[in-house]
Amino acid sequence: MKRRYTSAANRDLTAAIEYLMENASATAAAKLLRQIDKALDLLSMGLIHGPEVNVEGRVCWAVSVPPYKVYYVIDHNTLVVLRIYHQARAPIEVPAE
Repeated sequence: MKRRYTSAANRDLTAAIEYLMENASATAAAKLLRQIDKALDLLSMGLIHGPEVNVEGRVCWAVSVPPYKVYYVIDHNTLVVLRIYHQARAPIEVPAE
């Protein structure tokens, strides 16, 4: 399955990596990238599936990659990453109805 990141997800990921590079280490940044990539691999293969939530007015799914949540949808044969959001921030999700 192909992957696509929205511009918001790209900004989220860039901000997370920059934060870790400045405040932790390159090793921590690389570890986060590996963890997110692994979660996306598992999602792409259908081995995991997060709960349905509503984010910014859109129904999607979420998977936890501590301390982040990855919000995504499946569009045809593409895993679309909508957001990569730190869980300590103000919540952006509400339960899907």
